[in-house]
Order: sequence, then C-alpha cells, then structure tokens
Amino acid sequence: MKKWDQENPQEKIFLQTDRSHYFAAEKIWFKLWAFIDQQPAFLSRIVYTDLINDSGRVILKQMYELDSMGTSAGYMEIPVDIKSGNFSIRSYTLWMLNYPTFLASEPIYIYNIDYKTKNNTAKPALYMQFFPEGGKLIEGLSARVAFKAVNEKGLPVSINAKLNDQTGKTITTLTTEHDGMGLFEFIPTASTSYHAVIEGISQKFNLPAAEKEGISIRIDNSKPSRIFVSAERNETNKDFYNRLYLSATLNGKLVFLNELNFDEGLSAAAISKKNLPPGILHITFFHPNGSVVAERLAFIDNYTVAQPSIVQTNSKEQNGITYLTFRIDSLSTVSNSLLCSDASLVSPIFTNNNLVSSLFLTSDLKGSINNPGYYVEDKSIVRLKHLDLLLMTHGWKRYNWKDVITSNSTTLKFPVETSINIKGKVTKSDRSEIIKDGKVSFIIKAEDSTTMLSDATLTDKGEFIVDKIKFFKKADVYYQGTNSKKEKYVVDVTFYPSYIDTLSHSSVVSPIDLDTTKNSESTFSNYLKSSFTHLDSTVSNYKNLKEIIIQGKRKLARKDSLNIVYASPGIFQSGLSLDPSERQSNQNIWYYLQSQVPGLRVEGTFNPNVYFSRYSDLQIPGSEEPLADAFGNREVNGVLLNRGGVAFYLNEINVPQEVVETLVLSDVALVKVLRTEAAALGIPTGAIAIYTKKGVNAGKAIYEKDFSNLKVTGYTVNNSFYALPVTSQISTSPQPTLLWNANISPKDKSIVIAVNQKTKPKAIRFTLQGVDIDGNLNLVEKIIEINYK
Repeated sequence: MKKWDQENPQEKIFLQTDRSHYFAAEKIWFKLWAFIDQQPAFLSRIVYTDLINDSGRVILKQMYELDSMGTSAGYMEIPVDIKSGNFSIRSYTLWMLNYPTFLASEPIYIYNIDYKTKNNTAKPALYMQFFPEGGKLIEGLSARVAFKAVNEKGLPVSINAKLNDQTGKTITTLTTEHDGMGLFEFIPTASTSYHAVIEGISQKFNLPAAEKEGISIRIDNSKPSRIFVSAERNETNKDFYNRLYLSATLNGKLVFLNELNFDEGLSAAAISKKNLPPGILHITFFHPNGSVVAERLAFIDNYTVAQPSIVQTNSKEQNGITYLTFRIDSLSTVSNSLLCSDASLVSPIFTNNNLVSSLFLTSDLKGSINNPGYYVEDKSIVRLKHLDLLLMTHGWKRYNWKDVITSNSTTLKFPVETSINIKGKVTKSDRSEIIKDGKVSFIIKAEDSTTMLSDATLTDKGEFIVDKIKFFKKADVYYQGTNSKKEKYVVDVTFYPSYIDTLSHSSVVSPIDLDTTKNSESTFSNYLKSSFTHLDSTVSNYKNLKEIIIQGKRKLARKDSLNIVYASPGIFQSGLSLDPSERQSNQNIWYYLQSQVPGLRVEGTFNPNVYFSRYSDLQIPGSEEPLADAFGNREVNGVLLNRGGVAFYLNEINVPQEVVETLVLSDVALVKVLRTEAAALGIPTGAIAIYTKKGVNAGKAIYEKDFSNLKVTGYTVNNSFYALPVTSQISTSPQPTLLWNANISPKDKSIVIAVNQKTKPKAIRFTLQGVDIDGNLNLVEKIIEINYK
C-alpha cells in the first residue's frame, strides 16, 4: 500500500459554481480547490476547466494557474448560439488524467431560444439496483442487501416493493428509507432466483444470483468509537475460507490489519476510530493467496468544521435601490469563497456538493450522488445511518486491489505540470536525422504585453523544453533552431502539442437531467419561464463587435497613427517615427534609412556597415566576444548587434542585419529610430525597429535561418464578479446570484448587497467555505430572512 500510494499520489478537486441553471450569453462563475491527502495540493500548478455538452463534445476549454493554496477561480462565458440541454463543467489537472474517475464534474443546465421548440418529453421509467453487503449473496447465509431506485432522469424515487422468488412467493417487503435507497435482509437458498416487484409496475427487477460458496459480512458503524466487523462462511468448501486477513485503508494508508480464523472462533474484529483522519474507510477481506473475498466502505466522521457567523446589520434605501449590509465574524481560513443567492431561486441549504462533502466523501465514490451536502450537515444518528446506506450503494474508485497487490502501477501517460512549457525536437530539414548539439531560440510576445526571450539547449535525442512560462490569453512564439556550429543548412523544429489546444471530446457527460421547468409551479420554475421573455431579445440582438474606431477631434499625423497601431506601448512607441509611404516604394532599404535617419551611416552595398555616427567613438559592446555568424553579428546580453553596434528589430523581434537587407520598402509600414531610448533595452549604441504591413511576411535571411511563428494559448484571465446594474428602471426579472466573491479575506468583516426595490428577495442564501494551509475547513450554509426597514 505504501509503495502504491507513493507512486500514485492522488490529486482531487472540488469545483463550486454559482448555480446550476443558466441562459445563453451568461457567465458561469466558479472556484476550485485542489487537494492531496486532504491537504492543499502541492504538485500540479495548472488546472483545466471544460464545458461539455450531453454528447461529450468539449464546447469550451480554459487553463488557470493554481495559487500556493491549490486554488483558482474564474468564469466561463456561455456562447450565445449554444443549444439548450444538460452540460457538465469538468475540472482537472493534467496529472489527474492518469486517474480519470477522479475528475471533478458538476452538472448544469443551459437554456436558449431553441428550448421552446425542443422535444423535452422523456418516457417515464424506473430502475432498480441491488448491492449485497460485501459484494455477493452466498447460499444459506443471511445477507443485508441495499437497493437504489431512480427514474428516467437518474433522480431518486420513493417506492414500495415486494421481494419474490421464481414461484411468485413473497419473501419480504422493500421500502425506500432515503433518496431512493433502502435496506432489507433475507437468506438466499440454493437454486432459487429472486426479483423485486414495485407497487403499480409490472416490471421485474432481478437480484444477482447467489454464490454457492464464500462469506457473508456485516459492518456496524453506529458506535462513536469503534466499527464492528463480523463474517460467516457456509459449509461449501469452507476450509478454503478458514483463514482470512481483514484490512482497512484510508487515504491510501493501511490503518488496520488482523487475521481471522473461523476454526478458532476468530470471525469478528473491532476497528478503533480514534486518531483516524476523516473520510471513507475501505474494509477488505483477503484470502492468503491475495484474492479479495469481500469488501465494504464505512465513513469516519472525525472532522471538525469552523462556522463563521453571518448576520444582517443594516438596510438602507436610496434612489430605488436597497443596500443590505451583513457582518462576518470568526473567518479564519485563508482561501475562502462567498456566494450570496436569492433563496427562492436556488436549491435549499446542504443539498449541493460542498467543500466538506467533496473532500471526505464524493471524491472517492463512483456515480451521481443526489444532494451530497445533506450527509455533512450534521452528525445525527439518522444522517449517519443514511450515509452508511449511501456507501453501500456506490462503488469505490480509489484503486483496484489486484493492481496494488501485483504492484501493477497505473500507466502514467500525463505528467505533473508546474508551468506552461513548450516542447519539441529539432531535425535536419526534410530528414529524420536529429540534431543533438544545438539550440532553439525563442521570442514570446503575449497579448497581455508580456515579452520573453529564451534559448533551449537540445538533448541527445534532439529534444528541447522551455518551461516556467507565464502569460495570459494568446501569445506569438517566434523561434529559430540551429546547431552549435551554426552551419548553413535549414533545420526543422517540430513542436509537441500542448494539452490546452487538444481534446475536443470527453467521456464525461451529465449523468442526470436538470431540466426543471416542466410540471412545476415553484418560484424557481416560474423564474425560468419568465426569463424566456427576455432571452429572445437578448440572443437576437447579441453581436460581436470585431473592430471599433474612435475618432477624436485632434487629427493625428499619419506616422503617429501608425505608431499607435504597430508599436507596443512603452519603449517601442518612443523615439523617432518614419512613414515609408512618403518615399518611393522601390528604394533600397539602406538608401532609405541613410536618407531619413539623421546621423545614421551606411558604408558599403552588400551587407554594409551600419552605425550611428554619434556612437562611433564608443567601444562597440561585446567587441571582444566571438562573432555569432559570418556577417559580423554579435550576441551581447541576449541582444543581437551588428558590427556597428546597432540592434535591428523586425516587428519587435531582434533579428540579424541580413534579415533587414531582404526587405522591400513597399512592404514596410513604419520605422522607429531609438537612439538614447534603446538604453532601456540594454543597447547603448542605438536600435532601429522596422514594422511590416499587416498580412505581409517579412523577407527571409540567407539560408532561410530566420524566426518562424507559432501561436500558443496561455492562462485564462479571471475578472471580478459584478452584478447587473441595480436601478429602478431595470427590468423586473430577479437575479439568482446576488454576490460572488471567490477570494473573500478574513479582513472582510462586512459585505454590502444591492438589490432592486422591484425584485428584492425575501431571503438570501449564504454559502461561505474555505480551507487553510493545514487543511482546516470553514463551512457555513444558511438562509437569512431579510429585514427591510
């Protein structure tokens, strides 16, 4: 177990969304917490979030950076043309894809204008499943059997049924106890089959056939300090089951091991709960040959949760708006979220999955769990009994014992990601022969104005990696591969695909139907129906503005306008601007520069010596350094200078002089001359930046050894939540989410919620949850009746 746990560290994620029902063009606000062994995760630093439709197609994929607490927050903007239906929001690290059952997923429903013509009728149906305690029915041994009944939407239903044998004789009755689940006990006999018949339904639901040999187990988890475990065997091949091992594991750690011997009367044991961490205990009976004979899950409720207080302190009206003030006390954990919702438009408290139910319960169970928050609202006897019933009806997904025993570790296809990186390999052009001794030079320019320069050395396999990259949105990556001798032949750089740019399909789909508008007169359903009135105009009038031109009164000179359009804010927008369109387009680039740039000297024709006369008496930086190529270029402090000390930039990418020589003046949009300004780039002897017209490929250097271009995706930008404008003139449609703060601090002692007088809620549902660096939890779910004074 220890070896398995060390080789397979299991990351888990709890994903919180601001609600479960949305309309097209709205935002889905969310926060996620990543854990390892109930502590903030420390391995992966990148997390992905997907929006997946009911056929498994990934509609949106976003990438976020995890902070030091293993958390991140963001939003997804729902496409305006999306089709109505059930969706899943899935969140995971790349490492978690090695263990796909652990991917966090939240079901949601999205409405659009096609919903009114959508065929939403589903044929009513009932389904029943049976789960014998320990996993099997054994002939002649008393067995407790849990069952679960759900409808065509996957939602639990209450039933009354009879258990009959193949002759129609009734053995016992079945009644659901909680959320479609129940428990009954009987003794299966040899050569007899059994089925359940639900009242009012003719369909039969068959129980699994009883085995001729084996053991039947019973787990009693009703006592506060111990779990009592007992087993019995039948007479068939009983010697095989005489000696068994009883083990219990929690969070991948072995916490109990004992030997049972039926001949010696050792057929039971007590497992102490003292000092055990909270979570799911996996109880297993092993045969000495290593095979699993029976297994069962039990819950250890040794957890404590801090509950900060939230009280209303004020209500103030102004210009048709009511400002509600609330005080928060005893908020101590570091990474918290606060969600405030109209209580009439969202689910009741302790129904949705929360930080406690996810961390200790749902993240280790298979299947959809209805109202998971219910099981951690308190530790009452009834609730713990229902929790035990839940564990009897849901499978375990942490590991498979056969793999653990045989040391058959999971095949790890996906690595731990600690940062954005670029990987690939270099080969000789048009050949598969790899280049082992060389490098790839990179210039990365991101939409968020981030610029990075890097060189990646090749391995003996011709591979390279650039890591510790951080940027948002998209970035242009300019790259150039070469061998160490800078030989004059072309090389091919092949990039390995980045995960954020792959995978358009997922096996994860919403397991339940969340469409709740039909056959219901609840406040929430009425809100959904009324919202369709506004949806038609919202969607039909929705337009993407590709370009906005703002005209001012002051008319800019053409070269100043070009400077704004082409040059990045900062250093490159300073200095002298030149507009080549004012000259003959067939001029040589060097003739143009010499005639337009005061103090610039161009000596020679082919590969001339270009320098600024004002710096001619200065020692050329790096003149003692070896030449970078046959044209006299030198690399100084990461910047390529010509033999006259001038740095050339093409579209703000540092290039050798011979690249500039290939340019045609008619393709040039703007020239920037940086004299003293170039010092900010680490260049004391001046720089010239040349910009080609949009859509024009720059001329290539001799031997084609210039920079190629690649587009890559970075982190998604996270904006702060904002509510719709609260004015007395706004529509009377209520808003489910009143306030969302994904990173509320212990310093935030009070919050203010603004509501419209026409749509002010009668009550507000508060959900505050968080965790500190040691794994200590906060959780408050409460509804406050609002006092409007």
